[in-house]
Amino acid sequence: MKRWVKKILAKYVNYVEIVGYGFVLLFIAGLIALSFIKAEDEFVALEGVFQIKFQMLTFNRSHYLVEQIADTNQKVIAGQPLIRVTDDEDFIANQRIKIHLDEQMRIAESAGKNQLLQRLESIRSELTENRIASGKGEVIRSRLDGEFLLFESDSRIIEAQIPCGGVFDFQGSMIRVTTFPPDKRLVRKLKIGQQGSASIHLTSPHAVTVRVKLDAIDDSEAQFSLIELSKSQKNEIAMFFATHPEQTELKTSLKILVGYKSWMRLIWR
Repeated sequence: MKRWVKKILAKYVNYVEIVGYGFVLLFIAGLIALSFIKAEDEFVALEGVFQIKFQMLTFNRSHYLVEQIADTNQKVIAGQPLIRVTDDEDFIANQRIKIHLDEQMRIAESAGKNQLLQRLESIRSELTENRIASGKGEVIRSRLDGEFLLFESDSRIIEAQIPCGGVFDFQGSMIRVTTFPPDKRLVRKLKIGQQGSASIHLTSPHAVTVRVKLDAIDDSEAQFSLIELSKSQKNEIAMFFATHPEQTELKTSLKILVGYKSWMRLIWR
């Protein structure tokens, strides 16, 4: 080694040593920082079933909706009156004829058939009114606490076996998980109070996505409550059960936020 190089090293060796230690400390500090800096959220994926108590309003024979007592999309309690109906056959037959005549009258009017329109109006006026007073008929009451939904219809005639509405306990509904991931490390990350999202599968591929919270967990089961449901989501779920009477629960996919992954973890994985 040349003499001038040795002189420089001897003169500045202390500074070189300090700079070297500084780089080492800076490197260690960087590793520590990367261990705490959030890179991405960590989720645990689960599969469960959505369960809800409900009372569907169906009848074995045709009825007529005389009066809607409770407001739709409103909370009701067990025993509260919901609707008043009648199964008077003569009255329902009259209503069916009127519905048919009204449709024929609209067609005649749009086609400019004035003479036919007058004859149809004359026939309609000859029908016996047989009015049902608002105080008459059978009162249908709620059997549980929940939210009353009356499905929209162009007619007040309730056909046999076709639900006209129902009471749904959305507040008491839950998602149950009984099969956990094989990786037990993921299961141990689940803690009460954690939140996430759940896709309630109605008809493939359509699903209702809601926010959920973990309420209870043990070795065999986890229970999640729904944080919030919009009016449209409630209507979708209610209509699904109304049109699929054979089903009492819905498959659900969940993603639960259990923490985050640091940059160090991502680098070394």
